[in-house]
Amino acid sequence: MIRWKRGDYIKLGRAVSKFNKEIEKNKEIVDQVILLEKVEYKDLRDRIQTREGLNAYIDSLKRIKLPGGFDIVELENGEQITRYQKRELDSGRKSVMDSLSNQIAELEQQTKVNYKLDIKEKLSPAYKSQQQKDLELRLQDYKNLYKLKGKDFIEKARKVGINQTELQYRRAYIFRQNYMKVMRDKYSDFENFDKFEKWARKFKNPVKFYEALPEGEYYPDDLQYQSDVVFTQENFNAFLENFGIKIEEG
Repeated sequence: MIRWKRGDYIKLGRAVSKFNKEIEKNKEIVDQVILLEKVEYKDLRDRIQTREGLNAYIDSLKRIKLPGGFDIVELENGEQITRYQKRELDSGRKSVMDSLSNQIAELEQQTKVNYKLDIKEKLSPAYKSQQQKDLELRLQDYKNLYKLKGKDFIEKARKVGINQTELQYRRAYIFRQNYMKVMRDKYSDFENFDKFEKWARKFKNPVKFYEALPEGEYYPDDLQYQSDVVFTQENFNAFLENFGIKIEEG
């Protein structure tokens, strides 16, 4: 989570102001294209969760002044956007596609992994197979982004416009909330659950929490974390040890 400094507010405010002046100055061109409009400072500020996201948004706003930024480009789908928008979409689209490709690769790897616990239960092949199909469909959508028309194109283009660092942070935050709720509902009465909560609290950044989970304990694209596994106390202790949490012998 970003700790805002006075200088951050000023830098963002200046970037927004200069961006909006460019939009106003080139209003005749802006009226001919889609998805290009002035930015609301408060809306943008409220979306920013990380310093990386802040810097990425500021850099993106500044790039509108690059040469040829207001040249009109016609896409395969017949829609018209500016060269500035095309550059930003190309960059964001690549980030989304790389992220989806990595998730698919992780998912394929996880199908080969068993829980390293006494129960030796595999993750549900059927569930993961469906998840992989969903990810592959989304990847295909972004590959064909410039062929999509109307609302389909606008919806996907807006998602590409969300900074990927920010998107990762939000997804990890939601995942952690859901994950901890499931764990509390199932195991809050177990011995040593307090040790698990203490371990979880040390990760101030939800992305770090997400990355610290043992392999096989999370699904890359599943915000509504669920698990069919129900531990005994002995299994739960083994589960904690898988996190590197020490269990005192009774």
